[in-house]
Amino acid sequence: MKSDKWRSYFIVFLLTITTLIFLFSFPTEITYHKIQTETALASTIKDEPSDPQILPIMPKVLLDISWCESRDNQNKVGNNYRYRLEKDADGNSIKVKYLWSKDIGRWQINEYYHLEEAKALGIDIYTEKGNAEFALLLYNKNSTNDWSASKSCWSNIEAWKAREQSYY
Repeated sequence: MKSDKWRSYFIVFLLTITTLIFLFSFPTEITYHKIQTETALASTIKDEPSDPQILPIMPKVLLDISWCESRDNQNKVGNNYRYRLEKDADGNSIKVKYLWSKDIGRWQINEYYHLEEAKALGIDIYTEKGNAEFALLLYNKNSTNDWSASKSCWSNIEAWKAREQSYY
């Protein structure tokens, strides 16, 4: 009975040490490196200099997600539509399509779900740097769950890239 008590203390001690190691294994600040960016910008994307931009170093899976979501194009805007029932002049129900939200940039950050949080953190998802920073924040918080719709692409990226090249 006494050994069970010490065994439980030892397990709690090991869990505490493991948790501390896990918490302190992440960098305390974001490391940056330079990459080239696209220069043509859509009207809804804020203009950035054509010089190389400073972006966070991204895990490979996030780079794959970027390719699948936007083909690495910060100017990509994905429109998300929904339908609602309305009455026409005769009182008949009709289905009306409307713009519900937009996905912005290389990582297709959804405005409806993430814009307010990004603004509160001082991140501008309309710039390439801000889009990358918020994508990294989402990845650190939720892993790849926010991009599950494109998982069939980024989980098998080489096959998708080869398939796309075969069209040209």
